[in-house]
Amino acid sequence: MSRPLLYHTMAESAYYDPYDFISDDGSSPESMEEGTQQEEEEEDDYEMGSSVCSDKTPSQDSASMVSGGDDMSISDVASSFQEKKNRVFSPVPGPSTMSSYSYHSSEQFRTPSPSNQSLTPSMRATLVRTEFGRDLNTFSDVYRLPADEEEMDRLEKQHNMLIDIFGAKYPPPMGVALRQGHYELTKKVLELGSGGGGWIKDVCRDFPYCEAIAVDLVPISEAEEDFPPNLRMEIDDLNKGIQHFYDQFDVVHSRLISFGIRDYHRLVEHVARVLRPNGLIEVQEYDFQTYGRDQKVIPANTTDPLGTHPWWATFLAHLREAVIASGGDTTAATNMQGWIQEHEAFENVVYKDVWLPVIPGNCRRYQEDIYTRMKDDIMAFLRSSKPLIMGNGVSEQRYEYLVHHTVRELNQSNIPQYPILSYPIDLILTSLAIASNLLGIAPPNSKLVTNVF
Repeated sequence: MSRPLLYHTMAESAYYDPYDFISDDGSSPESMEEGTQQEEEEEDDYEMGSSVCSDKTPSQDSASMVSGGDDMSISDVASSFQEKKNRVFSPVPGPSTMSSYSYHSSEQFRTPSPSNQSLTPSMRATLVRTEFGRDLNTFSDVYRLPADEEEMDRLEKQHNMLIDIFGAKYPPPMGVALRQGHYELTKKVLELGSGGGGWIKDVCRDFPYCEAIAVDLVPISEAEEDFPPNLRMEIDDLNKGIQHFYDQFDVVHSRLISFGIRDYHRLVEHVARVLRPNGLIEVQEYDFQTYGRDQKVIPANTTDPLGTHPWWATFLAHLREAVIASGGDTTAATNMQGWIQEHEAFENVVYKDVWLPVIPGNCRRYQEDIYTRMKDDIMAFLRSSKPLIMGNGVSEQRYEYLVHHTVRELNQSNIPQYPILSYPIDLILTSLAIASNLLGIAPPNSKLVTNVF
């Protein structure tokens, strides 16, 4: 028996809603093509603030482990998009008709599907190592942020904070992409780099009829009583490729994973083949820079004496060098818009920069609670970056001095500093435009991708 869905509209948010110009039927007034079937403007079944009331059953402690292997060339994968006949989707909550499209990829280049294994405490212990007082993953030398409980707690709080800043959990096309039609494959969601699992667990609870897979270097803890039964974890290094996911998912999501990605452009190419037609991709990244009130980069480097430049900008300069030295991609947020908009699989991509109030100074637009939570997140992040920065040769004395003065600047500075979150999105259902870093919805023979900084 299916679980009852309880949809409700969020109270009007005091924060900026990056999707507030999308019409109720999920279409952009500027991009709807003539001939598109009109849906009845009844209660919207994909409200961004919808939630589900259901019983929760803990699942068994299991995860998929994928052996690493060299990635193949993206150009070797042959795929084509073919239009199919119109289908009538099941009423959720009201009937609607829309076009469905399909494409096929060569089976020759698929990687084998992962096997399921039960994770014992001893196996979990092999997934982490301790450096500079924090637990890091053992799978990848590129991603050097912690994987311990302290970091998972920070990521969970960050997730909830970003919901309040964006004004919603998901972009409007989320409900469309996950609407389950008659005689269709079960809708599936993939999160690349799940961290503490805040986003993917929300999806599993809000869309309990879908299946979800969370991929990370260290799995989400399944000890929690509210662990969704429709969520499976996979332990894997995304740099090895995700070919075994091709043509399987309706939604792909990632947030702030460029720390551990060697070639983000190649990952975008993979995701284009992972998505099914009418699929949605949402990506959120930042460029490791900070900006002033004039929206210009605040320059800083690691060679000038400490104190020459603003402390938060100087800290990011050290972070940027450490990420590059470890092999991470610091160009993802800068290039994401071009990668997605110029990709033949995606169309009608919308991109928006979200300015995060790390140091609001005397320029405040959010409720005071947001600034407090943002400051707490940054202070926790300063500590989380210790293995990354000190692993790049920075002495502990210099690191502690830098952190001390950055914290003081966070608390006392009246000069605003903002990092930018880049957000693109794309969907294949209809021509749709959404405001939020980078958001795009692809027409019948293309796919949707979203990127957030």
